[in-house]
Amino acid sequence: MKALILSALVFTSVSALAHNLAGDFPKVQFGSVFVPVNEVCVDGDMVNTQYEVAVCTEWKGSEASVCSKEEKKILSTAIEYKKAIPVGETGFETITMKIPLHYNIAYGYYTEGGFQTVKTKHFAIPACE
Repeated sequence: MKALILSALVFTSVSALAHNLAGDFPKVQFGSVFVPVNEVCVDGDMVNTQYEVAVCTEWKGSEASVCSKEEKKILSTAIEYKKAIPVGETGFETITMKIPLHYNIAYGYYTEGGFQTVKTKHFAIPACE
């Protein structure tokens, strides 16, 4: 009887923990703002935020380091874009980059030692509604 109660308690604890797993989602860059891929959607050849995101529109401070005014808006960026990368000591090369639309997301727990993966799951950025 004790073994049955103990195994039921362990199963309940493991089951409860499984519902609290954190997903380690990569982020999409919208200028100076980074948004996790589970909060964006695809609209044609663009990736948009699903919700309005706070963006700083005015800066103050000695080095313009403090945001003094924010505006909420839907952000958008192209799935395919050009990026200049350094080549050698003084040159640059322009390459075409593409935001991936499919990911293998690690789910797990954040611990003092870092992120501990429990499982991975496929994730595709959905189409915008």
